[in-house]
Amino acid sequence: MPKNHWLLKSEPSTYSGDERAPVGVSRVVRGAYPDPDPKKPGEWVQIDIEPGQPFPQPVPLTAMKTTPALKTLPLLKQSRLSVMPITAAHSEAILELSKKVLPQIPRTR
Repeated sequence: MPKNHWLLKSEPSTYSGDERAPVGVSRVVRGAYPDPDPKKPGEWVQIDIEPGQPFPQPVPLTAMKTTPALKTLPLLKQSRLSVMPITAAHSEAILELSKKVLPQIPRTR
């Protein structure tokens, strides 16, 4: 069975601090099941994941936007999506970016 690649977003404070950035690889440990939201029963589904391997460093959105291999990444076209399928090539490009020394992005507050 081929491996699927997904990009999942969470609030920055959950894993990476202030910057929205991929921070590592996770593994799905339970497939889709109904979200227990009593206000909207059956409207959404959820999955369970466990942390896998953290990246050597997070990959800033600015780095992804300037990487040609990521020009069709759904995150860059529809940033409001929380879960999106990505290609193996997108996944590999993000992994490669995480290994490079990237400039620090100044925090704006």
